[in-house]
Amino acid sequence: MVSTISPVVYRNSNLGHNGWLVAAMTYTLGSVMGGILIGAFLGSVGLLLTVPLDAHRNLFPFFIGLLAIAYAMHELRLVSLPYPQRQRQVPDHWRHRFHPYITAGLFGLLLSTGFITFIPTATYYILVLAVILHGAPFTSIFIFAIYGITRALLFLPFSWQNNAPGRVERLTYYMDLTKPIIRQVNGFALATAGAYLIRVYL
Repeated sequence: MVSTISPVVYRNSNLGHNGWLVAAMTYTLGSVMGGILIGAFLGSVGLLLTVPLDAHRNLFPFFIGLLAIAYAMHELRLVSLPYPQRQRQVPDHWRHRFHPYITAGLFGLLLSTGFITFIPTATYYILVLAVILHGAPFTSIFIFAIYGITRALLFLPFSWQNNAPGRVERLTYYMDLTKPIIRQVNGFALATAGAYLIRVYL
């Protein structure tokens, strides 16, 4: 996405000097909308599933805590656990088929839904499970809207820096180098959250 929505891409286009900024804002809007849609879906599923399990609701934090610790070990590469995802990102042909602003919005919408694209860390699954077991659609919508905003806000400063072709390649290279660190951070965060939830239950 950084290589698609950045000043270097829009500099010589007929979309104006700030065309990349409009595309970035459209991407942000799409990301938030995708978060709202997936949040509404997960919250509604959770509402239907947790009604028959309401008598066991006090076990939910303990269950989530155990899974969080398990996937913390997965993130830290101590064990290997199921990690279902689609090994693809956004369709590349959209860049040629649609207007750049529409493409940016569709990219944001698709990426923020999570399940139908590559998922970088297992923390996403714990968040999904938590909102399903919570069974509150409006809370789920709020959480995943924040998730969509966060994805976009992290993207904006990176895209702004890419005003020359060489910077795009360098940034992509540096982002690849940080992936192991991100997994380590997520692993420790999951372990901390899991320990807290188990302690609360006990």
